Order: sequence, then C-alpha cells, then structure tokens
Amino acid sequence: MPGEYCLFGMLYVCSVACARAYATRESKHGSLPEGDLADPAMDWSYVVAADDGDAGTLLDATTPADVEAMRIIRNSCRQFMTHDTRDIDPATQVAWFAALDRDEMKPFVLRVGGAPVGYGLVRRMAARWWLSGGLLPPWRGRGYGQRLFGALAAVAGTPCWLDVRRDNAAARHTYETLGFQVVNGGEHDPGVVMRLG
Repeated sequence: MPGEYCLFGMLYVCSVACARAYATRESKHGSLPEGDLADPAMDWSYVVAADDGDAGTLLDATTPADVEAMRIIRNSCRQFMTHDTRDIDPATQVAWFAALDRDEMKPFVLRVGGAPVGYGLVRRMAARWWLSGGLLPPWRGRGYGQRLFGALAAVAGTPCWLDVRRDNAAARHTYETLGFQVVNGGEHDPGVVMRLG
C-alpha cells in the first residue's frame, strides 16, 4: 500500500542494537538521520506482532475515529499515567488533536485485525523526544507493549526518553527489555525517567 512502510525487524525487538538499527529509516523520501522525527506529511506504518502471533499495524492517527480510539485507550490506561490522570472527554480530545503541532508530536494507533487496541505518541519536549502509549486491558501482557514502544523508539530515533510509574513493574520490564535505562527518579518519586541510547 502506498505510503506504508514496514519494519519487519519489529517482529522481535529485543535489544538496544535493534532499536538503534531502526533509528535511521529508509523510504521513498530518503533517510532520516537519528533523532529526527518523520515528516509530518508522511504515513509511517509499522508491522508489529505479539507473542501469540497476531499481527498488528501501528498507523498515523489521522481520522476522527483514530482520535476517539486514542481517547478511549488512553482513558483505560490513566491509572498508570505519571502526569495527567484525569478522564478525557471527547470534546477535549478533539480540541487537543485540532491544535496538535505535528512537528512536535506524532500520534499513532495500533490496530490488530483492523480494531484499535493501542495508542502511542512521540513528542518533543525540552529538546528531547519522549514516548508514551498504552494498550486496552485485553491486549496487555501479550507482547504488544514491547512491540509498540519498539516502533515508537524507531520513529523517534535515539536518544529518546519516557517516564513510567515506579510501581508499574510490567511496563518497566518492557522498557528495560528494549534497552531503556533509568536515568533519574528518587526512591520516593512516583515516577522514573528512562532513556534509550
């Protein structure tokens, strides 16, 4: 399909070397150097597969249905958030998406069998690329989180950062498997910052 790019290596991202290998991406638009975000006009899509073999695709969020799917999935994950844990209503989500600066933030929806099951964001804050995302509850613990964040890291390039609740052991394990390392956060802080690259 035109505009769709697959990273077959994302089928089993398991190390920093894999994530770094995908930090420079080839497409009909040429190479993107490490640290640069994809052209906002491009459709970057990634094939991801979980441990159970179900294939999924990470697609640019561009439609009203994508925006609503992101809201629903994000709200299902809010107890794991490190910053804003409030429930987001549809009007607030639509306003956020309309004001989105695609040079500073890239939204994605993870679809399996055409259904949205996860979301991801790659955003620039304080001259750093930050990752965030989540999955609907039935899709957690099946390997999709690792593939989702591996693909987001590929979009962002290295180095990239994320923050995670200290008590979210499953997510921390996922990020450590991808090669992220804790770079700050005291033992009494609710969250820690992790860096890849």
